[in-house]
Amino acid sequence: MAPELLEGQPASPHTDQFAFAVALWEALHGARPFVGKTRDELLAAMTHRPRSAGPRKLPARLEAVLERALRRDPADRWPDLQALLAALDQFIHPPRRLPYVLGASAVVATLAALWLARRGDPPPPCDDARALLGDLWSQTRRDTIRRQFATASPSLGAVVFGNVDAALQRFSSQWIAERDGACRATHHRHEQSPQRLAARVTCTELRRFEAEALITLFERADGPIVEKALAAVQALVSPERCVLDAGDGDRPFDPRALALEPPARRGQRPGTGGAARAGHEARR
Repeated sequence: MAPELLEGQPASPHTDQFAFAVALWEALHGARPFVGKTRDELLAAMTHRPRSAGPRKLPARLEAVLERALRRDPADRWPDLQALLAALDQFIHPPRRLPYVLGASAVVATLAALWLARRGDPPPPCDDARALLGDLWSQTRRDTIRRQFATASPSLGAVVFGNVDAALQRFSSQWIAERDGACRATHHRHEQSPQRLAARVTCTELRRFEAEALITLFERADGPIVEKALAAVQALVSPERCVLDAGDGDRPFDPRALALEPPARRGQRPGTGGAARAGHEARR
């Protein structure tokens, strides 16, 4: 999440740009640009340059492009996502230039796959998916939100929290299973391409961003938010869908092809605003 979102400010195209750059930085570097166990630690880390301590090194010019998108002040980032993609385009040369109308998920998948292919690095082992999920729904956050719900709504808080807790624990288990399954399908069972793995990883990151935004809202919950909390959690898109949302068969995720599917088949796809929808439901 962009620092302004962590501070409770509204979302904007610049916050989307920041989230895109975080996902791409991790895909290319093998590590996240900012590290912190709490919101305050993350905000403190974001006042400095992104860390370059991952297992892979990037060209200085490419890293500089991403660093601009990750700046603390939204006004210091790229004017818009198209400007960022134009700056990134000089580092990849596919047979046909990708149009800027591609969704952020497809661009992340393509850049990551091309970069890894050009470097010739051996496939990495599957990381501990539970560690990658981090403290999304840690015991500390659960205790904080349980107290907040009880204070905001003495009559409903405990019951609502019990249901929300069960739903978010289920979400976490699904996220871990999908992230681990995606990696093993490529690196252990060799039944899917690196491009599709990158698309599934991007999808799980989007699902995590959405859940994080909702949990952050719960940490400041008032009575109306408590009343709508369970409906908001149930509105989150399940990480289990990423195996389908990453694309059919063994193809890279392509939102242009998915846009042609009938709505009944298409369902909810990556990047369609699950966090905004769930947060709006909680506030409504």
